[in-house]
Amino acid sequence: PQDDKGCWWYCDNCGALLNAQPGFTTVTDEWTCAACGEENDVRAIDINYKTDGIEFTVLVHDSIYGKFDLPIFGEHQLIDALAVISVCYLEGLSSNQVNEQFKSFTGARRRFSETKVGDNIIIDDYAHHPSEIKSTLKAIKQKYPNKKIVAIFQPHTFSRTKEFASEIAEVLS
Repeated sequence: PQDDKGCWWYCDNCGALLNAQPGFTTVTDEWTCAACGEENDVRAIDINYKTDGIEFTVLVHDSIYGKFDLPIFGEHQLIDALAVISVCYLEGLSSNQVNEQFKSFTGARRRFSETKVGDNIIIDDYAHHPSEIKSTLKAIKQKYPNKKIVAIFQPHTFSRTKEFASEIAEVLS
């Protein structure tokens, strides 16, 4: 049935609160979602961070919705995928339909763009906040556990760089 209230999606890993617009088929007015919190309506279990992506099982209200194998890297990408999976579930899509679409997902533009130069791999990512830089470095280590990382930070705004200078330095040290 259609629910004119829409639904809320809250990520208890990062505190993000999203409001899906009215018109979505919803089961409840509020959903919580996280990578592993047992109290959440939608959650991932059996998470395996691999060098070719992330595989995990999604539970919806403690029932298995499906197993997923995504060609993306980092916990931040897993959290984003759970938001997508939540909406797809509410819209009545099967986990097979969702998995099929994820197979061809290569990530957002300007995030984790890879270029090979000889034996080196250049990863360009628009991370501009200390937590994003930390997530990107963790994702690089997931995909390339045996590679040496040389990180170059390009500031985009003086005010943000000034505000987070010590945190950025700590993440990059």
